[in-house]
Amino acid sequence: LAYGDLRVLDPGKPEARNFVTNVVMDVVRRYDVDAIHFDDYFYPYPETGKVLNDDSTFSKFNRGISNRADWRRDNVDLLVRQVSDSIKSTKPWVKFGISPFGIWQNKTTNQPNGSATNGLQGYNDIYADARKWVQQGWVDYIAPQLYWSIGFAVADYGILLPWWSQNSFGRHLYIGQAAYRVNTMTTSEPSAWLNGTQLPTQIRANRIQPAVQGSIFYNTTSLNKNPLGIRDSLRTNLYRYPALIPNMAWKDNIPPPAPQGLTATITSNGVQLRWNRPSTGTSELEKIRYYVVYRFANEELTNTSAAQNIRYISPNDTTAYLDAVSNPTLKYTYVITAVDRLHNESVASAPASVVLITALDQQLAPQTELLTNYPNPFEEETLIPYQLAKSGRVRLKIWNLLGQEITTLVDEWQTQNSYQISFRRNFLPSGVYICTLETDDFKGSKRMILR
Repeated sequence: LAYGDLRVLDPGKPEARNFVTNVVMDVVRRYDVDAIHFDDYFYPYPETGKVLNDDSTFSKFNRGISNRADWRRDNVDLLVRQVSDSIKSTKPWVKFGISPFGIWQNKTTNQPNGSATNGLQGYNDIYADARKWVQQGWVDYIAPQLYWSIGFAVADYGILLPWWSQNSFGRHLYIGQAAYRVNTMTTSEPSAWLNGTQLPTQIRANRIQPAVQGSIFYNTTSLNKNPLGIRDSLRTNLYRYPALIPNMAWKDNIPPPAPQGLTATITSNGVQLRWNRPSTGTSELEKIRYYVVYRFANEELTNTSAAQNIRYISPNDTTAYLDAVSNPTLKYTYVITAVDRLHNESVASAPASVVLITALDQQLAPQTELLTNYPNPFEEETLIPYQLAKSGRVRLKIWNLLGQEITTLVDEWQTQNSYQISFRRNFLPSGVYICTLETDDFKGSKRMILR
């Protein structure tokens, strides 16, 4: 169909719906995809002076529906259901979701189920009954495009968020976030996006809505440009920890068995974990897709429901992980879980613990230490070795037995490393002297004998 300069597939024609479905199913059959995602284009958005003339299609394929708007919505419904059924019958683990326009319908006397908004309506203007798709279970998730600010009168994010949460009918709800609007200004919203607080505030609001499972940011280009430092802010403050993908119980809710035989071994590079792959069936829904490594310090309870305890999410079905430890003075306890393709997580494995206080830890994290000078005794010159566990201010001095300072050999910032400093007699009388090393967290001394 012609629509101004656009040419659009006609949803009213069975061959158009079949064409779209066949393209989707060609992808599903030939590629190992996780999901099929539709954006919000069904019938074109209304534009002044443009008319979509589908009279001939309506006359030929109206299926007894007399109202043109109802018929157009039914055409889109038929397409959504056809794609959904085709995916489920071929690969039931592949998800199907849609990101519709953010307003389904405005609340009116005739439509009490709508939202308290007064903007363009997906139901009326592009004939997309997104609420019905979720209610009928034709989609596995819905991702409404809530690209407005909190408090915007026409389409208030603070109103639309709970509305979609209350109308997700048990399917997953991911909120479409307007990353592209950060640091931009429009006539209708002149200042809402000119600071970096709008997007984080929206995400915090998401997290108190029980139905919201996450966000989809539009778009990647905008996030990569990092306007107002928003990407860095999100990473630091709101996405500090990894998260597991929520499972979809209506597709599959049977978790795999737990991994067996977990061992933790201290090596020169960290803690080497190994485990045995549990026995599973051979169907795609039964296979283990990846593992999750949880780490707990000291006597901390092994709570796998807290994201901050996730140490590693494997990218595939592996049976080993090297944890490069950052604090070699702790006791670490590890457990492993197995996760299947639809993100059902097993119970935790039996724990494995290590106490990282061994001779090997000296290799993992050298201690600050003043070593014995050589030669000792010496006549004219000796070398004084020491090592630093971390960078910092270093003072190396020589004293006599009366506590009088003879000389300062080092008084400067030095990096973590091993050092040796030369000390010459310089007319000192024979006798016993004391060498001292002092850092921010270390004090040590050694006796030196000058002949």
